[in-house]
Amino acid sequence: MEYFTLRNAAIAGLVQTGIVVAGVLAAGACLKWSATIGLTPPPRTVLVAEYGFLALALPLAWASAAVVALRRADHGDFEATGVVVFFTGGGLTLGLLAVAGHAAFGPLFRTIAGGCGMTLGVGT
Repeated sequence: MEYFTLRNAAIAGLVQTGIVVAGVLAAGACLKWSATIGLTPPPRTVLVAEYGFLALALPLAWASAAVVALRRADHGDFEATGVVVFFTGGGLTLGLLAVAGHAAFGPLFRTIAGGCGMTLGVGT
């Protein structure tokens, strides 16, 4: 019985891509709001806003490796492949969510709530 199929791998890859896109957009919104009210955002937020799009390579690489592994498992008798693909995909999803939350969503919510934890920008 297969618990993790190619369809599930495609859905997981799309969820991972959505997390990356949402994190980059939230970091950009945090930069905009910070500039509007005269605060300096954390460096991690600037990094995600400027170079976060490079993280799109992670879901692409994982989905490609998952499809190859699941196709090879279909031809053989290796039951653990689906479990390995499932846990690596879940780990990548949680890792991307943690990075997006720490670098983008947290500072964005603090900026909206009144700038707690941010410093005044020099010369702004």
